[in-house]
Amino acid sequence: MKIRHKWIPQHHNGHFITLRCEPTDDESHAARFPTAEDCLIFLNGIHGPREPLDYKPVKLRITYELESEEDVQQERVDQQDSGSSSRFQR
Repeated sequence: MKIRHKWIPQHHNGHFITLRCEPTDDESHAARFPTAEDCLIFLNGIHGPREPLDYKPVKLRITYELESEEDVQQERVDQQDSGSSSRFQR
């Protein structure tokens, strides 16, 4: 399992922003930076938001984990039990 840390800009109201400075409630869609300093450079730069002082860099923890074959098989069983299928039913 790999863990990475990125920095994302968060508004004081709680939402995040994308690289186009569009608001988003989903942190996975937020602009990501390798350091807090890089995030601040974006916030205060010409491509940053109009009110950079309303934002602060927050740390995002990203965990990467490979699925085992058992996980994939269990997911298929769970889908069959719930009645959903990736195939079209006729």
